[in-house]
Amino acid sequence: NWLWLFMMAMRRTKYFDAVRAMFMVGCRPDELQAGLLIERCGPQEFTIKVDGAKVTDTSGQPWRSLTFTEASLPRVWARSLREKNQLLIKVKSKDALRKSMGDVSDRVLPGLPHVTGYIFRELFASNLREHCGNEGVSAGLGHLSPDSQTYYGLKKKSGGRRNQWKRMPTQIEVARP
Repeated sequence: NWLWLFMMAMRRTKYFDAVRAMFMVGCRPDELQAGLLIERCGPQEFTIKVDGAKVTDTSGQPWRSLTFTEASLPRVWARSLREKNQLLIKVKSKDALRKSMGDVSDRVLPGLPHVTGYIFRELFASNLREHCGNEGVSAGLGHLSPDSQTYYGLKKKSGGRRNQWKRMPTQIEVARP
């Protein structure tokens, strides 16, 4: 239950929405510093647009857009998006986010490694692989090469409990094929 303990403790910080965003879309802390834009794209659908952080002419996606149903968004986000059609999740400093996550890890998970943004990327990749296969993992993580996805995702253990916090996108679009 490390994930539940960590998320409940993060609720008391100003970075809770940022951590939820990392969990939902597997974004990098750098991408949160640029900001994630959540917009209505249909009566019950929203897109979360992520501007890529590790992009060159030959690698990475300049942007990716993940579509979610309203029911899969955190309630507070859905409520906010009913009043206005956009929501920006952004952190001023990725280093301050990392420090806050480290402090919370020390407090609620003593003796265990710190929870980092890349742990949430791994969880997202694992869930995405189960949901839509390897090609979806590459797109969802913002990779240009499908080979990159092989480095991400936790190995599935037989008989393990399904992650009840899964909020999978219904569609993923990327800037480049």
